Amino acid sequence: MKFNKSKVKKIFVFILLIFSISTCKNEVIDIMPNVQFQQTVSPGEVTSMGVYDAILKDGGYAGLIVFKSADNEFLVFERLCTYYPNDTSAVVLDKSKTTATCSKCKSSFSLILDGVRTSGPARLQLRKYKWYMSSGRLTITN
Repeated sequence: MKFNKSKVKKIFVFILLIFSISTCKNEVIDIMPNVQFQQTVSPGEVTSMGVYDAILKDGGYAGLIVFKSADNEFLVFERLCTYYPNDTSAVVLDKSKTTATCSKCKSSFSLILDGVRTSGPARLQLRKYKWYMSSGRLTITN
């Protein structure tokens, strides 16, 4: 099989050009800041939460959402919108407390679906944090 070096070279340059154009978009970099913290939720706050209920707490970078997904099961999310990782744009809870929305870019995230983005320009889901329960107290760490 005979290869034409000139054609192969042109194809290679074309592929490189396409790749460089597609990676040079002016997009927000999806690098979320990492802040060391430990936050607790009191036993009274824990027992007052129903399933699919959420509360806001300090901690993380822009605050925390503590979401009760089932009896004795919680999901804890960073409130920082993933579209603005270098900002302090905190998502806010809707009235049902099952969705969080960024007031700046209008991205919405489903707390029931593990913080997955359901609309808007954000590409990443909300960052989740680890938690453990001890003596009725919920402790959250990163």
